Amino acid sequence: MKPVFSENGIKPIISVSVRELCAFVLRNGDIRRNTHFSEKINGTAIHRMLQQECRSKNERYRAEVKLNSRLEFKDFILDIGGRADGLTYDGVEYTVDEIKSVAYPLSHLDDGFPKIHLAQAKCYAYMLVKSKKIDFVNIRLIYYNVEEDMTRTFNYTYTSSQVTEYFYSLVRIYTKWALLSLESRLMRKEGVSSLKFPFKKARQGQSELMKECYKAVTKNYNLYVNAPTGIGKTMSALYPAVLSFNKNTDKIFYLTAKTSTQKEAEKAAKLILKDNPFFRFVTITAKGKMCIASGVKNSDYPCENCERGIGYCDRVNDAVYDIITNENIITETQIREYASKHKVCPFELSLDISEWCDLVIGDYNYVFDPRAAIKRYNDTGERFVLLVDEAHNLVDRAREMYSASLKLSDFKIFDGVFRNSLVVLDRIIKKIICTIKDMVSQAEEDSEYISFDLPEALYLSVNNFTIILSELMKKETDVFNQLEKDKMGRLVTLMLDCRHFVNIACEYNKNYVTYIDQGYCIRLYCVEPGDKLKKVVEACGSAVFFSATLFPWDYYLKMLGYDQKDLYCEVPSPFLRDNFLIMNYGLSTKFTERDDNAYEIAKAINAATGVKTGNYFAFFPSFSYMEQVLSIYKAMYPRQNIICQKRKMSPVERENLISLFTNSPEKSMIVFAVLGGIFSEGIDLAGDKLTGVIIVGSGLPSPSVERTAVSTYFNENDEIGFNYSYFYPGLNRVFQAMGRVIRTETDRGFALLIEEKMLYEETREMFPSFWQDIITVSDEEEISNNVNEFLN
Repeated sequence: MKPVFSENGIKPIISVSVRELCAFVLRNGDIRRNTHFSEKINGTAIHRMLQQECRSKNERYRAEVKLNSRLEFKDFILDIGGRADGLTYDGVEYTVDEIKSVAYPLSHLDDGFPKIHLAQAKCYAYMLVKSKKIDFVNIRLIYYNVEEDMTRTFNYTYTSSQVTEYFYSLVRIYTKWALLSLESRLMRKEGVSSLKFPFKKARQGQSELMKECYKAVTKNYNLYVNAPTGIGKTMSALYPAVLSFNKNTDKIFYLTAKTSTQKEAEKAAKLILKDNPFFRFVTITAKGKMCIASGVKNSDYPCENCERGIGYCDRVNDAVYDIITNENIITETQIREYASKHKVCPFELSLDISEWCDLVIGDYNYVFDPRAAIKRYNDTGERFVLLVDEAHNLVDRAREMYSASLKLSDFKIFDGVFRNSLVVLDRIIKKIICTIKDMVSQAEEDSEYISFDLPEALYLSVNNFTIILSELMKKETDVFNQLEKDKMGRLVTLMLDCRHFVNIACEYNKNYVTYIDQGYCIRLYCVEPGDKLKKVVEACGSAVFFSATLFPWDYYLKMLGYDQKDLYCEVPSPFLRDNFLIMNYGLSTKFTERDDNAYEIAKAINAATGVKTGNYFAFFPSFSYMEQVLSIYKAMYPRQNIICQKRKMSPVERENLISLFTNSPEKSMIVFAVLGGIFSEGIDLAGDKLTGVIIVGSGLPSPSVERTAVSTYFNENDEIGFNYSYFYPGLNRVFQAMGRVIRTETDRGFALLIEEKMLYEETREMFPSFWQDIITVSDEEEISNNVNEFLN
């Protein structure tokens, strides 16, 4: 919990609330998953109700009493404050109230449970005795259980010296953290003031882009940038964001879709830091990759039984302090090292470290996904800058984030399981099964089920299921303890899925459709996620969305939440057009004509790659077609060095393949890969590591119910649905693959597009301005001649 800073002209003021102080200093216990889902407790309303009851009993009762204590140290002032839930003075004694709404049974409470609640009240009691100069004070902890509609009260009396000693015991522990924050802030301020661009000069267009980014993040609006691959977008976004630390930025989130782009962000941050580590950054790696437990699958992380999870909160503060006082560059390697040293969970440690870092690098999910977002950054009062790399990828990812699914099979597992023990639960499960079957039956009659309406009956049943199951899991523990471990894990997962389904259903609006996917799966699908993304960005501060392929503008601006106050810009290419040869061979790649043209495609690939020794990519619309052409190609040209992308490749296998792309190869290498896959974007092969790419097809995604839903949605909204569901995403894949060739000012290479649709004027108009010079070729001889003339 990093404190908030302000200036008073003499010393910096470090502000922390009583609640945050106690939660941080007294942190203890295990990592636990939240598996109980009672209805959301309206804490404010409950507080008001109980405060009104207290006021009716004593007219001198006051609610929400503001209290604080300001402590002056050598280098800073520590301001600790908050609002006591209630304060009563009967003419002789003062009583401080702390009110808590709880979901667990009141009978489970014992004296002083939990410790943090009493700690908060004792801090307020100290502030009261100091201001009133009294000798003792009463404390009353009032617990209210929503389901039981009952309260339980604990009463305490402390002397002035007791609460004073207790308050300062917390302050003494926290002071080293406050001082650390101050030192980090001052070091960051000084470092930014003397910061220089890490290269001798910026590339053409890069200076203008950095100026636009700086204006956006300091003047609090969003910027959407389309910039050529290789211009240095990562540095162009990150450098001005770092400069904004001395303006109005508290923290930067650099968000990506892939690990490879996270590595690029790390490289840029290291270049900015150089030999002056004036800010701290951390990379958050996916939980599944960081988890040390053996046999972990899906989302079943056994934190409750893991040695790193048990007692995690007792050890984590020491681990955090150790790493942040010794490291400024905190990546997966450092996190694992310190997590092992302190016996804590590496993933949870990375989240705790992030609070004390100025730059956080990680996946889109950690900010945008309602299920995975780092909740500790909600309502902190800090201002964040979001740098969204390869922003074209966020569209489909956001659609997934704000959608929800339920499978019939997940409920059928529990059909009849509780018939003899929990009849009410058995009945609601059967009702949900019947409701889904009815929807599927209707879909089969219509041949296709896509609706713009929320399935109310299913929503109501699922909502009841979550409420009933949550209550029963608290009251009937013996029944659930008898379930097999695997089945209990599935039940918890089903609870999480149902709660997410209910949350999405509550926000269902004109941007959604409902459809039935394979396997009797009911899906609430967010077709147009722009409003959701905009809401997240507004809560943070500002964002820069950047990519080499945000074309067409209208599509991506709408999908990414563009607002009238925002700006968008296209950065001209700094690279000479004469260095990039783009050819189009107008063969049809329609599914019905692929067999007929497979031999011609194989000959075209050979014609393009046979002119000069080099490294080449040949991208295909699918694995099956790639394998078909590969078989033909090997038969026709058996002596060539060909490598094929496997259907499933580990990160190590991917990196090993990329390492084969070397400068000045002695023998040509052709890598057959899939368009839109792990090799068609996010890799940097500068120099003559890559001589050319051959792109077969227009990149159209495979047909699916989801794509049909997108098309139907936009057709109903007077748009051309095919463009939104297939054409625009397909072109984006083509552009990304083309962007692998030219990475620096001295790079030289070609792209051969094999697709009939690329001849159409409406398709050519979609290309970026710097890729408009396309040569049309009609056979392999013309391909060879053009490549030969260009490269030799």
